[in-house]
Amino acid sequence: MIALNDFGLADDGLRRWSAEEAGKLQERKTGARMYFVRILIAHAFEALLVINKIKREPALLKAVEACDGQTVASFHKVAAMIGTSEYKMMKRVRNDVSFHYQDEIVRQAIESQSKKNPTTPLSLSVGHTPLDWYCEPGDKLVDSAVVRHIFEVPEGADIRVEVDRIIVRIYEIATELSEFAGYFIRHYAR
Repeated sequence: MIALNDFGLADDGLRRWSAEEAGKLQERKTGARMYFVRILIAHAFEALLVINKIKREPALLKAVEACDGQTVASFHKVAAMIGTSEYKMMKRVRNDVSFHYQDEIVRQAIESQSKKNPTTPLSLSVGHTPLDWYCEPGDKLVDSAVVRHIFEVPEGADIRVEVDRIIVRIYEIATELSEFAGYFIRHYAR
């Protein structure tokens, strides 16, 4: 239930920030979108941990198999993701740049960005609310960490195309997880 609610909020936040067109929020748009992508990935990974527990516990698996065919099929579809390269990528996003900020990946991003753009000026803003405070270098670092070091988009590739492909796939996974969770909850909440 929690993951289902969290997917909806992360998806809504991503849609709202993607639609942002003007004002002071414009400079925060790219970072905000990446934030909601990271959060969606992290929540999907957390939900897959639950799926893995269900898969390993005979009593829980029996509860799933007592549901209608669509719920069972959705479960097996998401359960098949566990251990895949996508699953491992989601784990890195969750552990390194979503719910935690790991030193190694941040250092790699700093090195990469300083070599690539050593003299690029970046802004720092102060303000009265948390959203007013803005450190553009932070967005650049997390973007580099995710895009280059976790998504492994190579230099020279069209970043937007590659990242969009990954985001669409993550969205499909979150949708599958939502369908399983929603119908499973509905089956037992009667």
